[in-house]
Amino acid sequence: MLTYLLDASAAVEIYLPRDQRCRSAVQHILDKKTDHEAVLFIPNICIPEVLNTFARKRFAPKDSNDWLDEQTYKQCVDTFRDDIHWGKTLYPYDLESTEFRPVS
Repeated sequence: MLTYLLDASAAVEIYLPRDQRCRSAVQHILDKKTDHEAVLFIPNICIPEVLNTFARKRFAPKDSNDWLDEQTYKQCVDTFRDDIHWGKTLYPYDLESTEFRPVS
């Protein structure tokens, strides 16, 4: 079984892929998840970053190509919340639960 640990930018690509290449990569990973060949984790600290990215694209876009309309914004937020709820698609992962020790 494959294990993916996604950061906020990778998670945003699931909902708002930049281009066809990103869309294909994301779809490949999601297909692996659907076929029970992969597990997708997202650190808890990335969850507010993903929501902040959606909000920034809705309320303070850097340019007009980066802007989200209200319907798309709500769809992204609602789908993301649904996907992390009880690990439906993305399993929230607490980074503090693992001890990291330096290699000797």
